[in-house]
This record gives sequence, C-alpha cells and structure tokens, in this order.
Amino acid sequence: MCINTYMIIKNKYYLIYCNIILKVKQEKRTKKGEIFYESHHIFPKSIYPKYKKIKRNIILLTPKEHYICHHLLTKFTTGKAKSLMIFAFWGMNNQLTLNRQYKITTIIYTKIKQYHANEISKLRTGLKHTQKTKDKISKANTGKRRSEIFKKNRKEAMLGEKNPNFGKPGTWTDRKHTQNELKKMSESHLGEKNYKFIGYYVTPFGKYPSIKRDIHPLCPDPGTIRRWCKDVNRIISASAYRQNMYLNSLNENIIGKTFKNIGFWFEPM
Repeated sequence: MCINTYMIIKNKYYLIYCNIILKVKQEKRTKKGEIFYESHHIFPKSIYPKYKKIKRNIILLTPKEHYICHHLLTKFTTGKAKSLMIFAFWGMNNQLTLNRQYKITTIIYTKIKQYHANEISKLRTGLKHTQKTKDKISKANTGKRRSEIFKKNRKEAMLGEKNPNFGKPGTWTDRKHTQNELKKMSESHLGEKNYKFIGYYVTPFGKYPSIKRDIHPLCPDPGTIRRWCKDVNRIISASAYRQNMYLNSLNENIIGKTFKNIGFWFEPM
C-alpha cells in the first residue's frame, strides 16, 4: 500500500518508503512480543484524515524505522503535505521517550529546524489577528514583568544588523513624532496603564493613580505630595508649616499632627 497522489514526488525516497512498508507488511508484526513497536499511518492522518481509522493503513514500526519513515515523508511530499510532514518530523525530533534509543545527528536536526522555521514563517506572513485574539494577548501580558536577563537578551537580539529595520530609510532613528502621537504615547503610560503602577495617592483634593503638577495650585511639587502620602506618620513641624504654601494655608493647629491626620496617605493595589 503506497501513496500515489498529486502531493507526491516519485523519487528515490518514495521508493525507499514503499520498500519499508512492503517489507513490514510481510512480517505480520504484533505488539504482544518482546520487541517494542509504534503505530504508523502509511497515509499520514494529517493529510488523509479519512484513512485514520482504517486498519490496513496502520502498520507497526520500530522507533528507528518510524523515525526514518517520517524523515522520508518530508523528502517526497510537496505543498501543504510537505509542511505537515515537516511539522510532524520536527515534533518527533523533540520528543523523548524511553523506547527511542536512536541518535539524531546534528545535520538532520539543523536541516529540519530550518525547514520548520521557514514553514512557520510562511504561515504567519500576512496573518492578521482578530480583535478577540488581540484582547487575549493583551490580557496575558498586562502586569507581566520581564526578568533582567530577558530584557538584556531582547535588546541584544535587536541591535545593529540584527534589527529588521537596520539600514532602511524612514525608520524610528530619523523620524519625529507629531504632537498628537506624543500625547497618545504619554497618556498610554499614565496611572493604571503604567506597568509600574502599584497603587493610589489619596489626598484632600482627590484620589489619584499618579501625581501631576496641576493637582493643587498651592502644591506645585508632585514629589512633595508623594512623600506626604507615603510617609504618613511623619510629624508636621513648625518650620515645614511656615515654608510650605499649602500647609501655611491651613490652621496652625496642624503642627504636631501627621500627614495622615490632614488627609494624605497611600493606598496600595
């Protein structure tokens, strides 16, 4: 039983595959003996799903024979069938079991890895994610913090000639953002949207995910408000009362109280 369709090239690899199949069929193997066998679909189930459960399409091969047959299948198939056989063979090269004692050479592994990468590239070229998929990706990455090793490797992988935009005109290196783009970029990193967001600053003027300069006209320094919110048990001294415009606008009896007493504290996530 040999494959004979438009997806097949009848080359020497095809003939070797057919000879292995014919030889094995004559032996009438069973799984009840001492020799370990793996089931193999003569007509691969990924290409011919309708033959998946037909008994005469299934034979028993040793792990080594099984590996060789899948290697051969990548060499005499074409088009989509070849892509499917490359994926199957790549999976076999990365599958470790106790019964598979054969050695995988570096030449075979390198070639199949390159073939697999090329097929993945073809599948993804021009691929557009649906909004549902984009939302899932966004949700999975929200709040995720990358390790320093990951950041370093990512940076090195995009340096110089490794960057896909290297040497191309009109890239980020010589492009100036419009004011509208700069505004959007800034807003996309404010408050809760920022990956460093850890909580809210509670003040007498309101509750804020981040502190801006325009929160209160008498408190122009956002750093000061952040310190008051985080150091809530700090005592308000007479000198601080006289020097700060906002504190000076309040009643003098706040001297000796804490910043939490006058409405400043930090609320973590």
